[in-house]
Amino acid sequence: MRSARFALVVVTVGALTLAGVLSAQQPKPAKPMQLEKVKDGLFVIRGPFNPCAPNGCGGAYGDDGLLHEAGDVAVRVTSEGLILVDDKFQNNVSEILEHVKSVSALPVKYLLNTHHHTDHAGGDAVFINTTEIIAHRNVRENFLRNKQPGAPRVTFNDQASVFLGGVEVRAYYFGRGHTNGDAVI
Repeated sequence: MRSARFALVVVTVGALTLAGVLSAQQPKPAKPMQLEKVKDGLFVIRGPFNPCAPNGCGGAYGDDGLLHEAGDVAVRVTSEGLILVDDKFQNNVSEILEHVKSVSALPVKYLLNTHHHTDHAGGDAVFINTTEIIAHRNVRENFLRNKQPGAPRVTFNDQASVFLGGVEVRAYYFGRGHTNGDAVI
C-alpha cells in the first residue's frame, strides 16, 4: 500500500515537473497582422505572424523567429475608393478591414484575387455583396467547382485593368503557375 502511494506521489511530481517544463517551452503568442506603407496610397497588410519551429524559419524574409503567413493583402487608396488585392481567410476579414479603415474611410470598390486558395480569397464571401470581385476565369470556375462561397462575378482571360480615382491597377495571367488561375497584379 505504501509503495503504491509512493509511486503515485512520484508520478504526480513527475507529471507536474513535465507540465512546468512544457509550459516554459511554449512558443510566444502570434504577432497580429501589421499594415506597412509601400508608398503614398499603397499599403500591404502582412501576417499574422506565428512562431517558427525550434530550428527556425529561413525563407525569403530571413529568420526573425516568426513564420510569415501567406496571403498578404495590398490596399490601393484612390480618391474614389479602394482597390484590394486578396483578402486572406474569411476569419481575417474583420482585422483586415480595421487596417483598411486606418488609412481611408472610403469604401472598397474592387477586390482582385490572385488565385482561389482560401489563404488569398477566403474572405470573398464577406466582400461579394459590397465589392466587385475580379479574377481570372479559372478562379471563378475553381470557386464554383469547390463550392467555395463568394465566386468572382467579373473575370478576365489574359489581362485586365481597373481604373478608379485616376489610378490604374493591372492584372495579368501568364499561364498556370501555383494554380490554373494565378494572376500577377
